[in-house]
Amino acid sequence: MAHANLSVFLLRHGLSEANMDKTANARKPDHAIELAGSPESDDPHENGHAQAYLAGKAFVAHILERDGGRQKRRLRLLVSPYLRTQQTSDGFQRALDEAGFVYDRREAMEMREISFGLYDGLEDHELKELFPREHAHYQKHVEFSGELFAPMPMGESRIQVGDRVKALFGTILRDATGTSPHRDEEFARIVVQAHAEALRTGPIRDFVMVGHGVTNRQFRHRWMHYPWQWVEAEPNPGNCSIQVIRSTDGRGYEDVTVFEGFRHVRGHEKQEEREEGHVLPEKVQADADQEAAVQAELDGYSPGTPMSDGLRARLVSETDEERLDDGMREGGNAAGLWVAWLRS
Repeated sequence: MAHANLSVFLLRHGLSEANMDKTANARKPDHAIELAGSPESDDPHENGHAQAYLAGKAFVAHILERDGGRQKRRLRLLVSPYLRTQQTSDGFQRALDEAGFVYDRREAMEMREISFGLYDGLEDHELKELFPREHAHYQKHVEFSGELFAPMPMGESRIQVGDRVKALFGTILRDATGTSPHRDEEFARIVVQAHAEALRTGPIRDFVMVGHGVTNRQFRHRWMHYPWQWVEAEPNPGNCSIQVIRSTDGRGYEDVTVFEGFRHVRGHEKQEEREEGHVLPEKVQADADQEAAVQAELDGYSPGTPMSDGLRARLVSETDEERLDDGMREGGNAAGLWVAWLRS
């Protein structure tokens, strides 16, 4: 049964430096990636800080329309610990403060981004070259529309993200009933207004979860009990988009878009594709073309001739790199034997 008058808003972080520059993840760990642009500007073009502020303005407008012109329900922000989500919350809160909203903010470790493990910061072609067996295992799931279940080496699968996100559900439902063991006054950020005291205590009925593309989709997946195939089909939300899961009168919950957010301009899609986790048609074709080129080289290979990186990766996936290097130093005889075996 749905909890009466509960709304959970899911806010994705603003445009990040990794969305803009695919080398950012090679230079920094994922938790240290910042928002793109300057917090001094309110122009949302390639500026994650401005996007967060405008998302806050859209949220304020939604609440005021819902509640008849003034905030009537207690509000809490639960924020991923990553820098880009913390910065997104800062920009979002600027709009709340301007509107005189009362709220508090807490960190939610469960809302952190999916861990890409050893894949973090690598190009797609590097994954296949550096981790051929792991890449083959992952791609096997992708080819059968089961990327949801495939963990990245030393990282997570999307289903594991859902497992940890679900741990927050009890916290939300507990706070919505006013049974939190913490003193709310210790955490509240109060804006002085006539009815502020009423918004500092008692049940929390509005939550804003500031998270990431994978995390927010997994939150919706688990709360709404969508089938697992939904995750494979659902696109990544736009930067600073807002989705709300809200209770309905006797009909459970509904999942509704409040603010569409901002989509990338062309040329900045790399990290977005990695987060979204879907296989795009052009990528499928590119992989097929590369595989065909490697197969043609394999069919025409003569021992002792130079190998492409693609053929080397193929051979390494069937044997090991040290033996392959030994064979090449011996005039390619060992490599030639492995090629003959692969052809058979």
